[in-house]
Amino acid sequence: MIIRTTAFIIRGLNRTTLVSAGLRLAAGLHTDIQRTNKYPGALGSSNGYPGPPITDDYPNRMVSFSGEPPKIATSSITLTEDEERLRSLLVRTADYLTKRNPESEPVIIRFAGGWVRDKLLGHGSNDIDVAVNSLSGFDFASNVQRNLNSRPNSPNSRPPSPTGRPIKSIHKIKANPALSKHLETATTTIYGLELDFVNLRSEEYTNNSRIPTVKFGTPEEDALRRDCTINTLFYNLHTKQVEDYTHRGLDDLRSKVIRTPLAPFETFCDDPLRVLRCIRFASRLGFEIHMDAKQAMMEPLIKEALKVKISRERIGVEVDKMLKGPDPYGALELIHSVGLYDSVFSSPVVERHHPSETVLRAAQTLSVLTNHLPSVLVPSNTQEKRKAYLLCSLYPYESRFIAEKSKSKPVQAASIVIRDALKFPNSDADDVGHVFACLEKVGVEIEALENAGRDRVRTGLFVKELGPQWPTILRTWLIHQIISTTPVVSPSMHRLQSIITKTPALGEAVRALVSSTRSLVAAIEEDNLSSVHSLKPIVNGKEIANALGIKPGPGMRVLTDNVFKWQLANPEGKGEECLEWLKENQEEHSVPVRR
Repeated sequence: MIIRTTAFIIRGLNRTTLVSAGLRLAAGLHTDIQRTNKYPGALGSSNGYPGPPITDDYPNRMVSFSGEPPKIATSSITLTEDEERLRSLLVRTADYLTKRNPESEPVIIRFAGGWVRDKLLGHGSNDIDVAVNSLSGFDFASNVQRNLNSRPNSPNSRPPSPTGRPIKSIHKIKANPALSKHLETATTTIYGLELDFVNLRSEEYTNNSRIPTVKFGTPEEDALRRDCTINTLFYNLHTKQVEDYTHRGLDDLRSKVIRTPLAPFETFCDDPLRVLRCIRFASRLGFEIHMDAKQAMMEPLIKEALKVKISRERIGVEVDKMLKGPDPYGALELIHSVGLYDSVFSSPVVERHHPSETVLRAAQTLSVLTNHLPSVLVPSNTQEKRKAYLLCSLYPYESRFIAEKSKSKPVQAASIVIRDALKFPNSDADDVGHVFACLEKVGVEIEALENAGRDRVRTGLFVKELGPQWPTILRTWLIHQIISTTPVVSPSMHRLQSIITKTPALGEAVRALVSSTRSLVAAIEEDNLSSVHSLKPIVNGKEIANALGIKPGPGMRVLTDNVFKWQLANPEGKGEECLEWLKENQEEHSVPVRR
């Protein structure tokens, strides 16, 4: 008799209690399995695996799962040729281990999580989690390697590696409880597919840490420990069926809903990082977060747990994936809607200059402007898009500077948030700090262009000072100007477009800003100044010193600057002409040191 679990309706209990309560079979009908390595001799034979391939038949001694049977998908997954080769290899290995140890639990292999989700959504994936039920991921991977390398490739078959050589590299990830790695896993690549070999797990959490105690578990326990139901699905390699142990994953995938397998408050308390993962999957897939999960995200205890239990590095990893995803605006909007901005983008030493709502206004403006900007200002790849939305996310800090003892001058507040709150690379902190520091210079150059007209020297020096990020800086300046011009709008990018088009004066002001920016871009591009920051001097310091009869010294900086200006004014000029100009105007260069 199977006792149905009440895990889905009981709230607030310990996760292990929920998973285990009511899930065991009646006494005498089920024996707990000793989950240790049952196959110490699997690699010991000098002859390796027996020659004839073992059949792909599903083991006829089924394991008694702890809860009710999984829901089976009505539609199956179509495997690619390489995925089918891999499936056959893994099943052969599992069957061999099962026959070698007839008194032990049959070895059952499943693909888990994201690969199953993506295949059901019609997306390809080369990254597969291979879940093993009764031995560690590394032990099973080692047996797969032995099996694969002991069988020669047939003439028409694809070799397991690009070189055609045996698989020699299996990266062992040792148990490390401090990093939530309680059981050995392994990674390798076979048939061009990147594989993570893991065991089915159950988890038990303490109040002050997101690092659980991990043990071998059942498929149901493994499913219930995951962040959202759409990631709980398994593809059973033996039956070729999709298994849904939560009885919600398939329905939520069809309904495009992000929901936690267990009560969301408990799920997020156990591991607050799941909050950000749910937001990331919602924005990546265009799904809606279930209202119960949203309400739990807004709980003060969850926000505090996100600050206390999660390392800033892990938070930064999730934010980075959001910014690189297909809808970074949607991710920022979700973070704002559940009130998590200060939990994610904050540093104890930095106060915001603008309210967090300005993040959405900046992101809205960026989205609306895409069709109205010169092509050079439109983010054209994932990295440029990431940087554009990172700048939007840090808008509340754009005009604040913080004095640090280790620095000779104040540091841009946004750079500190990147460094301390997100743990992004120093290059990100430097780039964002430089962008925000240069915004005022854009306004000065645009005003000069409008009042004095084009000047190749002036604009060239401007581009040189901004450096290769000048398109990013111009776009960011325009966004900030539009934010200061337009009224506060509700968090919907469509509202901004509506307000601009339906408010003539406001629309005219925005169009004027866009027009001014376009004019500056035209001046830069038409005068071939886009790459002027990398322009090499037409003459070097030694040539200058010889021509003027001087010794190199501090005054050379003035001369090299003047040479750069001459090059801007004379783009077709020669080195000899520049040196002649220097000699004719030597007194004006203020060079006091002579031979």
